[in-house]
Amino acid sequence: MTTVIDDAVFQQILELDNEGDEDFSRSLLQDFFSQAQTTLEQLKQSLNKALSNKDELGEISRMGHFLKGSAASLGFVKIRYDSEQLQYLGKLQRPDGASISYETAIDEIRRILEHVPSLLGECQQCLAEKYKRQI
Repeated sequence: MTTVIDDAVFQQILELDNEGDEDFSRSLLQDFFSQAQTTLEQLKQSLNKALSNKDELGEISRMGHFLKGSAASLGFVKIRYDSEQLQYLGKLQRPDGASISYETAIDEIRRILEHVPSLLGECQQCLAEKYKRQI
């Protein structure tokens, strides 16, 4: 998977702007990055709690679902994919419904949470190129 941003979705977001004014789309994107950082911190806290309380995996699933929807609505393909993985891992499942162990889920959640900040950076870089300036 190499696409960072779905161009069709990005174009739909740009169509929400007034002609010659990118403020609306830029504010949507800035809000996403701010919320994504907050959610990432909450996910890390939930992972730490899940090490001693398996019930906390449900919170990871919920936040993964939330982040997946937000990322999908803005066309952030890779973030959507990883967030969907978090959603399923929090349910001790694979996307195909296959069960996984608690230990496997914890390991994979940890790996994803280490990877997501670089994906956010990729998205910001791609957007900076599309807007011709920093988001």
